[in-house]
Amino acid sequence: MKSCGLSRPAGTLGMTDVRLTGGEPLLRRNIVDIIRSLKSVDSVKDLSITTNGSLLAEKLDELKDAGLDRINISLDSMKNILISKKIPPIHTIK
Repeated sequence: MKSCGLSRPAGTLGMTDVRLTGGEPLLRRNIVDIIRSLKSVDSVKDLSITTNGSLLAEKLDELKDAGLDRINISLDSMKNILISKKIPPIHTIK
């Protein structure tokens, strides 16, 4: 397995929570290897990813097997679905 280059710094810095985000992480061909590499770091206790969910169904089992703890799905990616189904937007509750 090729290291993603983040594992050593994460371990050295004692990082406990790691979230992969930015762009669409699931588009990376090596995302499963990156997750597996980061999860192998002793100090990493919570590994999560933020995604728009478009590729989640096809990669979910691999991500879980690699050690992913949590998935955050961006609500921005749901905007077109909500518009097409004429569902009103969610407003901030005060």
